[in-house]
Amino acid sequence: MRKKQYIEHLKRIIGHLEKSEDKDIDEEEYFPNILFHHYADLQEHMHAMMHRMESKLEEINNCCKSGSDQINKFIVKKGGFEEGGRFLKEWIFDADELIICDPYYFQWTKTKVFETESQYSDELLKILPHKVKSLTVYHLPGPNKRIYSKIQTSCQSIGRRLKIYATNEIHDRVWIKNNSVGISVGTSFNGLGNKAAFILPLPEQDLEQFKKNLFEIRNI
Repeated sequence: MRKKQYIEHLKRIIGHLEKSEDKDIDEEEYFPNILFHHYADLQEHMHAMMHRMESKLEEINNCCKSGSDQINKFIVKKGGFEEGGRFLKEWIFDADELIICDPYYFQWTKTKVFETESQYSDELLKILPHKVKSLTVYHLPGPNKRIYSKIQTSCQSIGRRLKIYATNEIHDRVWIKNNSVGISVGTSFNGLGNKAAFILPLPEQDLEQFKKNLFEIRNI
């Protein structure tokens, strides 16, 4: 209520009181509109604000639900390839379709975990459940032909579809199963366990946006 409205309201109350013959006044009759007008406005404002906050919390919860319901965040410690590999294998055990975005997926660099190229390519195959019927890999151009050939031959032998897309447009390592749930892997598979790295669930909105980017890459 504005200042002018207060003054007019008070004038009406005073005029009414001056004409009244009653010695006592009913406070609830004269003052509620003044004393509680702002309180009512504040209460309504707080209610609206709480409603917006609840809606935002629900939105955040729904945004992260697809990932957080499936896995919790996981940290691969330095030297922890076995734990990290087991975690990934358990995460994809129910995947019929698997998308792996890893620039260096078809590349091998000698590490303490993979001292030979053969060790690395064998582990790439070992981690994939037989259940996976479709494997799509986004990688950097110029893959190691021996590693790619080994993966291709294995997929053909079990009737698994293999699609590859060479691109320079992806930096992060992302795994997506059944086109509906994704994780962000903090390192390439070849570097798993070399340094500490997180494996984190992708919120639904981020996953959908990332999938749009993949669509654009496929249609360049």
